[in-house]
Amino acid sequence: MAMAPSRTRSAAQLQAAVERLDGARLDGRGLVRGLAGLLRAAVPADGLLLLRTDPTTVLPTDGVVEALPPALCKPLWDNELLEPDFNKFVMLARGPVAATLYQATGGQLTRSRRYRTLYQPLGVSDELRVAFAARDGSCWGLAQFMRTSGAVFTDRERDLVAGAVPAVVSALRARFAVAGPVVAAGSGGAGSGAAGREADGGPGPALVVLDKAGEVQAITPGARQWLAALARGSATGMAPVPEPVYTVAGRARAARAGLDDRPACAQVRTASAGWLHLHASCLDTPGEPDGSDGAVAVMITPAQGPDLVPVLALGYRLTHREQEVLRFLARGMSTTEITQRLGISAHTVRDHIKALFGKVGVRSRAELVGRIFAEHYFDRLEADVERW
Repeated sequence: MAMAPSRTRSAAQLQAAVERLDGARLDGRGLVRGLAGLLRAAVPADGLLLLRTDPTTVLPTDGVVEALPPALCKPLWDNELLEPDFNKFVMLARGPVAATLYQATGGQLTRSRRYRTLYQPLGVSDELRVAFAARDGSCWGLAQFMRTSGAVFTDRERDLVAGAVPAVVSALRARFAVAGPVVAAGSGGAGSGAAGREADGGPGPALVVLDKAGEVQAITPGARQWLAALARGSATGMAPVPEPVYTVAGRARAARAGLDDRPACAQVRTASAGWLHLHASCLDTPGEPDGSDGAVAVMITPAQGPDLVPVLALGYRLTHREQEVLRFLARGMSTTEITQRLGISAHTVRDHIKALFGKVGVRSRAELVGRIFAEHYFDRLEADVERW
């Protein structure tokens, strides 16, 4: 099947279009929908999956699916996390960021288990995958284009999308760090974090147990609220077990099988529940100590400061020293006190503070602490600072 000609003629034009979209001040979900439209116009496809990810674990947090059956999502993630195959997202995140299945298999698509079990029955003839990875190794999103009826992606199309990766990374990174309105600490308003909700009698920590098929086997009452919040934050159609919960569990299964040593956790920001921390562990059943029954427990908790420091540092591009200075500023320390604690000059401390102002987009210490901590931590600010 011949695809419609691309409306974006060069990588420079696509990059400029992404930059204009970034400047439109959309929220995270609006940005993802806009990016999906731009990418699919630039590289026509019969189906598209576009996801944001936790940049430290390359696990999905939310996204959109266009013209693909929602039932395809779960087996796709099973293949990604648990089976050997071509063009895994985690490998693309390390480079070369974009690749097609047709090229990777030398035109012999049946070499791919993903093709044999998932794509061939649907008439898929090629897949283009992209990891929106930054130079610092963080990965902010994933995209998967699919074509049917014999059409394949060209080298030019692959390179076109790869050329836009830096602009897409910049846009996704900005929305990850600042994903909603700033609300005063303890206000309990619509933008408040999950920590405040727990203090007001919300669900707090919750547990979901998934069986071998990824279906809910057991669940605590509060977990239903978290699952609903996570499902509302995405448009991929994965419910009642949304992508973050399913893939965190899959990462735990992969670790149990010796296929992956990365942490089975993710930080997810939702519009209604604030930041959530997800962590999965395989369960041992009496008589089956190897976990062969496949049950996985996923703990969902309101994210705390130590959970968020790595992702927010990536979001704002903070260096290790800038993170240290920020933590001391949050404690109300003066320049002199920070100098004594870090063993550096007052001039160097002021340089770090100036750099923090520029990266976070503020003009004062109070505004800096408020932007980072009031927005992301709320009522747990004091407790989190003491943990550091």
